[in-house]
Amino acid sequence: PILGQWLTDDGERKIEIYAQGDKFAGKIIWVKAPERRGEIGKIVMTDLKFENGSYDGGQFFMPTQKHSASCA
Repeated sequence: PILGQWLTDDGERKIEIYAQGDKFAGKIIWVKAPERRGEIGKIVMTDLKFENGSYDGGQFFMPTQKHSASCA
């Protein structure tokens, strides 16, 4: 299941993925570097859907690159 807390590949952040209606969203709940504490609580994933056995749609914001990308 996608729900829960996930450590990013680089180990710098922990993201909590949660249900938001019939979609999923994610926010930063922990950062390794003290200077990045301002990122805690930032929504980094929105509108991800689970349909026909797979995840689709959604947007993901990448704080270090300061842009969004599609989750699909």
